[in-house]
Amino acid sequence: HCLALLSGGKDSTYMLARLVGMGLKVKAITLDNGFLSQHAIENIKRVTDKLGVSHEFTTTPNMNAIFRDSLARFSNVCNGCFKTIYTLAINRALELEIPIIATGLSRGQFFETRLTNNLFQGHFSPDEVDQAVLVARKTYHNLEDEVSRSLNMAAFKDPDLFEKVRFIDFYRYCDIDLTEMIAYLEHEVGWVRPADTGRSTNCLINDVGIYMHKKERGYHNYALPYSWDVRMGVKTRVEAVDELNDDLDTDNIQKILTKIGYDENRLQKTNHANRLIAYYTSSSQLSPRELHQHLAQILPSSSLPAFYLPVANIPLTTNGKVDYTALPLPNQNDTADTQEPFPPKGPAEEAIAQIWEKSLAITNPDVTKSFFAYGGSSLGAMDTMLRICNHFSTKLPLQTIFEQPTIRELATIVEETIIAELEDLDDKQAIALLNSETESQVHGSQ
Repeated sequence: HCLALLSGGKDSTYMLARLVGMGLKVKAITLDNGFLSQHAIENIKRVTDKLGVSHEFTTTPNMNAIFRDSLARFSNVCNGCFKTIYTLAINRALELEIPIIATGLSRGQFFETRLTNNLFQGHFSPDEVDQAVLVARKTYHNLEDEVSRSLNMAAFKDPDLFEKVRFIDFYRYCDIDLTEMIAYLEHEVGWVRPADTGRSTNCLINDVGIYMHKKERGYHNYALPYSWDVRMGVKTRVEAVDELNDDLDTDNIQKILTKIGYDENRLQKTNHANRLIAYYTSSSQLSPRELHQHLAQILPSSSLPAFYLPVANIPLTTNGKVDYTALPLPNQNDTADTQEPFPPKGPAEEAIAQIWEKSLAITNPDVTKSFFAYGGSSLGAMDTMLRICNHFSTKLPLQTIFEQPTIRELATIVEETIIAELEDLDDKQAIALLNSETESQVHGSQ
């Protein structure tokens, strides 16, 4: 009936046991990222045998490159692992003709990844939330990163993929606190908390992600999901804080960083983590603007790089793959910009320009320049679109920013939408709405 993503940790193991208890026929799949706890592997084998579940491990030889990319982009290893197992699982589900993938993201992880950055602000019905999740999931799998470069992504070109394979996030439909869960796992399925890991109950590289996230971003990367666990009552604050107080083995962390080929001192805090960078070789002098103009005729605006860096040669690993960790970081001189930006005119353009400044961490954006030309990511574009809709109290499709990616184009769409909405009101409603908008703008200016 479904393919269950089993990490060997407590949350996914509980999910698997409950699915089997419902009478479902389940196949379990585990990502072997090269750093699974031996105790977790023993848990996986013991639990699947006890439950009578067919199980397989899956992996990719490119995990170390995926870890390096995840650390550079997100200062953690989890983002890379999540996207890898989702991608491998979708391909396997299609191969086995399994229509549903069940995920064991913990309650806090699910809420944190779906609800941060105001992604669902103003969306209250389950259908609206599900639609937004679907748009986000499609965009997520089409983002350019090491996973998309390393794995088979052919299936994701099918616009109906997520109708053929649907995701069920188990903890949207289950409510159990930590104490009850551990008791159930120990008594019902023989799960034993691993003694060879830190905070994680299945992964030995997780400490590397915690260490780098604390170093580069100043806080624990599980702080947000754990705060949701506390808010929803599935953990007490004391339990959450206790789990966040990791005793990190820095010597072992350094060994793992060396093993995967990541220099923790190479990437300092920058604004480039979510911006596309093009590295190129050329037999003759070629300016970033020339290259940008050429690529603009070939690539969609969402795929155009924000920076262009000429290099003498593309560095390779011993396996003949591109060594991304050996590539230099850009500076502002490496952009394709050579002209003064066109400033915003009118309240709509000015408001959208201010939203862009916050979303992209830039100043004085050009109203004729694409959101993606500034290096904006696809997920960032959706968040920005929601901010625009909330600001103007109007509804526009999330994909609008992909079709009309400049401030000027978006302002025109917003104005046309507001006018159309006003035309649907009677005179008294329209006057009342205009008066309230005017009063709001006056107070905002003051």
